[in-house]
Amino acid sequence: MGAMRMRTDLRPLRSMGEPNSLQRSKSDNRAVSEPNSLVSPNGRLVSISTSEIMTRLAEWKLLRLDLTVLDIGCGIGRIELALAPLVGLITAIDIFPHMIDEVRLRSRDLANVKFHQRNGWDLTAFGDR
Repeated sequence: MGAMRMRTDLRPLRSMGEPNSLQRSKSDNRAVSEPNSLVSPNGRLVSISTSEIMTRLAEWKLLRLDLTVLDIGCGIGRIELALAPLVGLITAIDIFPHMIDEVRLRSRDLANVKFHQRNGWDLTAFGDR
């Protein structure tokens, strides 16, 4: 197995643009009715993949209480729930309002998780944090 290379060029791989109102409506409606289906119809797969992400972040020494995390496209908040006890602050953003509602509900007891509804292209509001 070869060494893993991280992408350092942060330009989008392809321009997806803003979702149109029909895309937003479908996603919002599904987030309300079936929030877990948005990440996987198989909860075990979600659990395994979250565990793998956390293991890799630990290997890279990226789980420290002095770190601030920006999660772009946070969805229903599975990463926030796993990361919150291990980092200083998490800012979770998603373009869909019902995703933000869901992550807010799921992480309501986590004081170090903040939420913003916005796209992931314009991050000027976050400055150098």
